[in-house]
Amino acid sequence: MVFHESGSGPCLVLLHAFPLNAGMWSREHHFFANHYRVVSPDYPGFGMSLPEKDGFTLSVLADNVLDKLQALDITQFVIGGCSMGGYLALEIARRRPPGLKGLALIDTRSAADSEETRTNRYLQIVEIKSDGIDGLMHRLSKVLISDYSRANKPELVKYLERTMKSASPEGVMHALRAMAERTDTTEDVRGFAVPVLVVAGEKDALITQDESEQLADLFPHSSFHVLPKAGHLPNLEQPELFSNILGSFLQTISFDD
Repeated sequence: MVFHESGSGPCLVLLHAFPLNAGMWSREHHFFANHYRVVSPDYPGFGMSLPEKDGFTLSVLADNVLDKLQALDITQFVIGGCSMGGYLALEIARRRPPGLKGLALIDTRSAADSEETRTNRYLQIVEIKSDGIDGLMHRLSKVLISDYSRANKPELVKYLERTMKSASPEGVMHALRAMAERTDTTEDVRGFAVPVLVVAGEKDALITQDESEQLADLFPHSSFHVLPKAGHLPNLEQPELFSNILGSFLQTISFDD
């Protein structure tokens, strides 16, 4: 995987949503670079990372992230993830790595896919094999952001269309399979006593606010925020508000000297 880095200081790892890439965190890389070392990977087949022939699992991605942090001599870090990135953040958290100081979980869930959702992902893989990714990307463009964002943020709409089209079909299929086959992390992370930030988009069509609140309830030291008018990608839809919330959360994290 290709990892993007900026800034210096305590490490903030940001994990992107499906089917985007690390570019979704460009503002955070700029906003936090004066105080944090921000690290973001492109999953295989997304952004600058080439697809892997045999695909990947979330467990493999988690190993890759932790191996990269070790290679960079990063011993303390906060991990944030949106959507699929949240699934990956939780996969890392369930291992209780000693350097993990906090979690930011954005429009995501700890539960595994329902049977219906899992079946739909496999059907999407079949569709991509026969017809390519354009149909799926078009449908996703209708649900990833809120109606308000689509009507009032034309540059965001263009960015999403451009970014989704840049994903490789192999990467998209591998990600769909990885999400379909991921482990339910609920009981593994329940009670994990690091600070946890849970963010939900008020108009998210994919993750309900109830699900986000239930996720926050798993952790004894959690805070929960709903971003108004935002859908599934609140850092892109309400960037200033999101950065302020994440920045305030990061200031509560105790890093060892």
